[in-house]
Amino acid sequence: MDKLTYVEEKKQFKWNGGSRELKQFLDMELNIDAKVIGMNDNGTCIIYKLPNVTINLYSKSKTVQVQGKKEMTETFEKQILLKIDNPSSSVQRTENDDDEKDQDGSTSKNEESEDDTPL
Repeated sequence: MDKLTYVEEKKQFKWNGGSRELKQFLDMELNIDAKVIGMNDNGTCIIYKLPNVTINLYSKSKTVQVQGKKEMTETFEKQILLKIDNPSSSVQRTENDDDEKDQDGSTSKNEESEDDTPL
């Protein structure tokens, strides 16, 4: 399974890895110098401070949230989506990452809370 996925239906990025791995991903895949990435754990999420955006990793829901000025977040998200469309990348798109197949073949939503807004 790829580390980073994009759930089209929810317009969300999901990270299936650890916080240090995400920092390495930012460095290796997006060419962001690891020396400029500040990391902090506020108890709710891991916060990555980058020069133009802030990234929050919510480990419980595995959601990655990009924050900052609209034009900066859109540019950053487009960079990630370009990686998704590159077959050699560790990123992929999914229709809905949280659906689970029941034994009868139907799908049911994961009961985990989607409220990942930091306080």
